Amino acid sequence: MILKLFFLPSIVLIVILSQGLFHQSEACSCAKPEIPLRCLADFVAIVKITREQFHARRRPRWISYNYDLLFLIYDKYFLAGFKKYRVLWTPASEEACGVHLKVGQTYVIGAKYNPYTDRLELNSCWAYVKPISEWKPKKWHIYGLMRKCLLYKDFTQGERKKTPDLSKAELAQD
Repeated sequence: MILKLFFLPSIVLIVILSQGLFHQSEACSCAKPEIPLRCLADFVAIVKITREQFHARRRPRWISYNYDLLFLIYDKYFLAGFKKYRVLWTPASEEACGVHLKVGQTYVIGAKYNPYTDRLELNSCWAYVKPISEWKPKKWHIYGLMRKCLLYKDFTQGERKKTPDLSKAELAQD
């Protein structure tokens, strides 16, 4: 009996003390959405990545990707014409559901507008990112896929979040 009284608290004490030594790791996990990711996006376009910049001072760490707009498919908040929104933001690590893009590569992207940070963001849970080599013959097929989003109530009657303040935004030169 005395052995049980000593043994059980010892195990509990060891477990409590070891919590500081073993850190929990976080991994990206997402619930599968009921509608296609492209239909959840606020901004869908064919883009060519021109620059990658790592932002280490921010917590969590972020990567920004500048892009050239090749073909605009859908723009819920009319952001495409402004320089400020010619940048895509994503978490720097895959554990935080970040999306990694290659400079010089062309992609079909579906990004979300974040009203709190006032920027376009990519995340592996809700962003649509697909590399594409020959985009010109495929652009109307992709556009047709977006037209199918009209079937989904979430796409046609989606809630309007805080819209971007474009009064001081600088126009992009194309």
